[in-house]
Amino acid sequence: MWLFNGVLVLLPLFWFVLILPVVVAAPFRRRRITLLSAFPLTGLLLLMGGARTLVSPETACEVAPTLRVATANVLMSNDRLPDLAQDILDRSPDVVVFEELRYDLASFSPELASAYPYRLSTDTPWLTLASRAPLENARRLTLEVNAPGREPLAAEVQIGEHRVTILAVHAQPPLSASTYQLHQQQFARLVSETKASAGTVIALGDFNATIFSPAFARLVLSTGLRVASDGQPTHYPRKHVGLRIDHVLVRGAQACREQVFDLTGSDHRGVAVDVRLG
Repeated sequence: MWLFNGVLVLLPLFWFVLILPVVVAAPFRRRRITLLSAFPLTGLLLLMGGARTLVSPETACEVAPTLRVATANVLMSNDRLPDLAQDILDRSPDVVVFEELRYDLASFSPELASAYPYRLSTDTPWLTLASRAPLENARRLTLEVNAPGREPLAAEVQIGEHRVTILAVHAQPPLSASTYQLHQQQFARLVSETKASAGTVIALGDFNATIFSPAFARLVLSTGLRVASDGQPTHYPRKHVGLRIDHVLVRGAQACREQVFDLTGSDHRGVAVDVRLG
């Protein structure tokens, strides 16, 4: 099952492989080969087009209060965290989720710690939810297995008259049967927490999943969450080979602007999204 999941996660990369036989055969008028090669390519394009229904179209932000949220996988071996802190400050989000962060903000950027005084982290820390506004009902979401640092985080923030539930996640990469099980449990916990939350919900972080991942699609389809954007890749496991695995998901509000930006010293890019409330 985890191998099938891996194939679906990498689906956006397969179009290049499938289009090659069509491109090669067509100039030589190999009609049968061209048609046979076109079938899987057509199926892939239809599937990719269908998955786009999970993405919420952007709208204008000027007519209602907005909340800017950001996610940043800093890379655990990053030795340039002070510079990365400035990358975040330059975007000025109201709420930011850090993944693979092994230190408290104050240890490498007092300015960042001062800007985001309200914080919740896993034990390691590994996942940190930081906010300009107070975090209410802040908690770690327990998992069935013992996986320190991998628990999703949840909290609520009050923005004017609007109360927003924030869910922070760094999903386990599903690279084996055992890690796939943990990956599934993390997503199941996000599903149950989203369904139990009233009003606006924003889930963000490194999901280690593209929009074609079964667990990701189940999360979106069963909760009413929608992907704020699925445009630019955010992680490059190989040079020039990028995947969109860092996401912002929104329910009960509307994404109206996205920025994908560089994170100094990291193999991920940051994602900042303005969310229109009300």
